[in-house]
Amino acid sequence: MRIACIHVPQFALQCATRLDPSLRGAAVAVVGGTEPGRTSMAGVLHAPVVLACSRAAWSLGVRLGMTATAARNLSPEISVVHADALAEREAVRAIADALLSASPVVDTGGRVGAGAAHLAMYCEVPQKTRGSAFGDRLVELLSELGLSARIGIADDRFTAWVAAAYGAHGTPHTDDHAATVVAVPRGGSAAFLAPRPLSLLAITPEVQHMLESLGVRTLGEFASLPAPSVARPLEADYQALARGESGASLRSYMPEAPIREDIVVSAGSVLEAPGSLGGAAAIALVARRIALRLAG
Repeated sequence: MRIACIHVPQFALQCATRLDPSLRGAAVAVVGGTEPGRTSMAGVLHAPVVLACSRAAWSLGVRLGMTATAARNLSPEISVVHADALAEREAVRAIADALLSASPVVDTGGRVGAGAAHLAMYCEVPQKTRGSAFGDRLVELLSELGLSARIGIADDRFTAWVAAAYGAHGTPHTDDHAATVVAVPRGGSAAFLAPRPLSLLAITPEVQHMLESLGVRTLGEFASLPAPSVARPLEADYQALARGESGASLRSYMPEAPIREDIVVSAGSVLEAPGSLGGAAAIALVARRIALRLAG
């Protein structure tokens, strides 16, 4: 069985622009109650901080962890919107529903990356289906839902995620909205992962530094370590990841009811933002999204 990873970068930001298409291309900062990677604590200030931002907002000086007030003060061009947990959950459901029209098994996966900024979902590649063509179909499905995604296809989950998130050359994508499909050849996971940096594994900085001081800097070098070096179960699991043997098991998603689709409708002012939708266009877009989900 082949696995496809659907990597949705800057998920909170994409959920905001999915809800309000007029925000696309604008300077947008998505704020929430806690800084990425940290949990809120009672008795401390709960000033909203930036969880995600668009490239336009970044160019104006917005940075992750910055308070909402500081972001607003940088420029009047910056739109500050609050992260919507309900909208994000519904977006995950929407993706899963749509994927079921292309794949028999869908796994909703989870958030990945620094501060859990991105979303990684998985699905089974149907038999006798060419990987690149299937990946293009998935990109098209998510585009219909108002989302941009990158697709990685491989024999196992970890390799598929690396292919989706870091591409064929192993470097992070610079354009969060660039849709790419990378299909790793059958049986080629170990070779594909070998030159990738050790930092792709969720090991502690201390352990990574120790390994690098011993000359172990890539997944291939880590995978080739003798068994006594990775005797503990957790380390052995990491070595299996580095060899491209993370497995292809999927937690099957079951559709739920009811389906919900929201969108911001323009009031029709001559000053409305580019990309905003009037009543008829908004209704048509929501209808297409619902039809796409029902098809799954």
